[in-house]
Amino acid sequence: MDSTRMQSQNNDELITHIEHIRGYDERYDEVLFVLKQKNSEEDNVTVYFGGDMQDFAENMNSNSESKKYIKWSLENIAILLHHKFQQSHVLIVRPSRYYRGIFSCYDNYVPSGDFGVPKFVDFYNALTHLKIILNNVSLFIKRKNKPKESKSKHLSDSSINLEKARITLIGFSKGCIVLNQLIREFHFLQTKEVPKEQLNILSRISDLYFLDGGHSGKENVWITERYLLLTLTKLNHIHIHVHVTPYQVKDKMRPWIGKEEKIFTEILIEYKANVTRQLHFHNQPASLNQHFELLNSFT
Repeated sequence: MDSTRMQSQNNDELITHIEHIRGYDERYDEVLFVLKQKNSEEDNVTVYFGGDMQDFAENMNSNSESKKYIKWSLENIAILLHHKFQQSHVLIVRPSRYYRGIFSCYDNYVPSGDFGVPKFVDFYNALTHLKIILNNVSLFIKRKNKPKESKSKHLSDSSINLEKARITLIGFSKGCIVLNQLIREFHFLQTKEVPKEQLNILSRISDLYFLDGGHSGKENVWITERYLLLTLTKLNHIHIHVHVTPYQVKDKMRPWIGKEEKIFTEILIEYKANVTRQLHFHNQPASLNQHFELLNSFT
C-alpha cells in the first residue's frame, strides 16, 4: 500500500486510485475505490471484476482496439456502479496483467494461461486474497483521510469498515472467472476442516452477479458441476443474479457458452437456489457493443 493518486478529470473527488495494495502472500492488486452515496446501518461493498479491453482510460486510449470502447473504462464503471449501488462502497479490481494489452488476466484470483483462459483449481486462496485486499483498502482509506490529511471532504465524512462489510461480487465477461474460482473455494471450505476465520468472509457475501460470462477457452465458461452448485445453493444467504445477452449465449460460433449457461441456471433452479436470470436485448442482433451495454441495463 505505497502509493495513490486521485483522478484529475471528471469525478475527481469520488475515485481513489490505489496502485499497489497487498493481498495474500506476495500478491498485489491495483484498485479504484468509491465511497457509497447514501448512509446505511451496515457497510456494504460492491467488488467488480471486468472483462477484456477494460482498463484505465489512459491505457485504453493508447491501444487502437480498446480505445473504441473507452466508454467502458474502469473509471467510468466505478461511477456507473456508484450510482447503481448507492448504499454500497465500490471497489474496482484491475486485472493483474493484460495479454497483448487487451486480454484480462486475473492471476491473483485464478491461475490463467495466455489470453487469460482460466486453469481452475480446488483452492487458490482467492477468497483469502480478497479478504486481505478489502481489509487493506479499508486501512488505507482511513489512514489517507484523517481530518488533517484529508484531500476529499466526501471521503472523510463517513467511516469505512470493509473488513466487516456485506459483499456484492460482480463479474462481467472475463471477470466471471473470478466468481467461478471463488465458488470452487466455497465448496472446498465447506467440505474441509479449515480455520473458522477463513469462513468469515464467506458469511458476508450477499450477492453474486454474473454478467455475460465468457473467455477465450472452449469450456468452463459457466460452472456445470452439480456438486459445486449444490454447495452454492446451500449457502442460501447468497443471491445469484444471471444477466446475459445474445452476444454470448446465442453465438453459433461458440455454442458451448450458451449450453453451459443453460446447465448452470437450470441446476440452480432445480436445487431451488435463490437465483434470477434475465436475457437482455433478445430481439436485437448480437454485437460487442450490446455486450458492453449490459453494464448499463442490468439492475
